[in-house]
Amino acid sequence: DFAVWENDKLKSDDFKKNKEFWMNEFQGNIPVLNLPYTSSRPSKKSFEGKTFVTTLSEELTSKINDFAKINNTTPFMIMLACYYVLLYNYTNQEDIVIGTPVSGRIYKELEPLLGVFVNSLPLRNSCRPNITFKEFLENIKKSCINAFSHQDYPFDILVNDLKVTKDASRHPLFDTMFTYQNNGFEAVNFGGIVGNFIATISNTSKFDISLEVLPIDNKLQLCFEYCTKLFDEIFASNFAKHYEKILCFVLEKPDVIIENIPVFENKKNDNVIYKFNEINLDDTKNASNINLFTKEIDTVNYANNSGSSLNDIELQVESIFKKILPASNIGIDDNFFDLGGDSLAAINLQIELLKSNLQLTYSDIFECPTIRTLAEKIASNKG
Repeated sequence: DFAVWENDKLKSDDFKKNKEFWMNEFQGNIPVLNLPYTSSRPSKKSFEGKTFVTTLSEELTSKINDFAKINNTTPFMIMLACYYVLLYNYTNQEDIVIGTPVSGRIYKELEPLLGVFVNSLPLRNSCRPNITFKEFLENIKKSCINAFSHQDYPFDILVNDLKVTKDASRHPLFDTMFTYQNNGFEAVNFGGIVGNFIATISNTSKFDISLEVLPIDNKLQLCFEYCTKLFDEIFASNFAKHYEKILCFVLEKPDVIIENIPVFENKKNDNVIYKFNEINLDDTKNASNINLFTKEIDTVNYANNSGSSLNDIELQVESIFKKILPASNIGIDDNFFDLGGDSLAAINLQIELLKSNLQLTYSDIFECPTIRTLAEKIASNKG
């Protein structure tokens, strides 16, 4: 009966309005989240994973709830906004898509029915570094309200309508998910035997990395599920630590400019590339992780290579490849990551390129991973 009802609904005017909303949300190029992986991304999506669990204190949980009431928002929206800020700092990307599940029981008649009605909503937001966290939170609030009011548009149909280019190594539309179990998990009494909810630790990961928030005993438990083919436990631990740092800071100073949130400050290597070359982070209060490296490069006197030919650039890039990679024989069309490069090596590559005045962004390395394509990209940037 539900299937017949849903198929009829897909032909209605409401469905057309939902389609129009989501198609407008994903106009233009759909952003791809490029986190700094600790291993090269496999050619096919891996579901091998682990979960890193940490718990926020009762005091911090209470502050989140109080902040939500004062600002006429919800804990879900606050914690989602902080997750966007975290991803912005780890990727230096402003346009970010995060998936979130919804129950799909938007009609009272569906509440008592058995079955899975869950749908996924791809929430696309711009985390602009020059606005305050309070302003960003208001944007998140509006975005969530709009998305949830159009939640009965099936995710698989949206993917088909958008004609998303298939990539066997990624999920369509988003690679990270945020889940907030707003109802929590109450203790269950079995005739005098009390059962309490315990977060399950699995060896799978549905996405690159995801965050599930579980209200338990007046505290919030954070479960960071991550793909072990892309990240390790040290990364997950730092990721969780930085997320909590953002939460604590914005609750105390909601009017802070997003780029001024001190995510990676005070500790040497207290950042996304936890095992990278030692870089002085003492004066990086207002910098995101990618900006930290370009800041370090600012002290280097660059040679003026503005007149270099494409062949000269290729030779320079080849020299840097040989310096960074373990491979001895490197061809002009060999893939950087196939030769043993990973995300940390990519950051090192960007630094070496900048030292030679070869201007290239971190994401360019993933898009142009060969000597030939990198040289062409650099040459076009110079032009």
